[in-house]
Amino acid sequence: MQSLNALVPIATLVVITAAAFAAVVQLRHLRASNQLSGLLTILHYSQDPEEQKLRDYVLNDLQTRLQDADFRRSLTQRPVDPRVHMELKVCDFFEQIGNYVKRGLIDESSYLDTACDFVDTMWTKLEPVIAIMRRSRDETLYDNFEYLEARARLWIARHSRGNYPRNTPRIAVRDNWLAADSTESRSAEEPETLPARTPST
Repeated sequence: MQSLNALVPIATLVVITAAAFAAVVQLRHLRASNQLSGLLTILHYSQDPEEQKLRDYVLNDLQTRLQDADFRRSLTQRPVDPRVHMELKVCDFFEQIGNYVKRGLIDESSYLDTACDFVDTMWTKLEPVIAIMRRSRDETLYDNFEYLEARARLWIARHSRGNYPRNTPRIAVRDNWLAADSTESRSAEEPETLPARTPST
């Protein structure tokens, strides 16, 4: 009887340990599921036509708009008119993503493996806007976007040759049009020659 009583605490400890381990595994699965859901939501949102128009504006038109002194001056106003400064919607988008990544709601590695170059490009385009706005505010403005860019730069530095798994062989990609395009390119670069003048008699 005493032996059985001695086994009871051990059995209870085993049950509690197993339950705790199962709970940890379940929490990990739940967190992974939530991160995947968040990542898919972000990627889906990125494909929205209106969002694409805003990104096209930042990539193609913003630098020209920044040449206008009145446009730059309006960035220091409070509040900034979002109808004039559509680029702020893109800043807000990356500010949210930076916050989610920082808090672990989106897996950093999964997101940056796909979007590190895009984050870096958009930061480069939007950095002048943020710098002008910070003149009349402080460095906390869009600091989550800044954090995301800092993480993207670290990712790019660590994966300068991409993130292709080392234990998987690369495929020799066949460029079937290389020879034809090279010939066409050389033909286009060759200067036009005038026909030789016929000697007069």
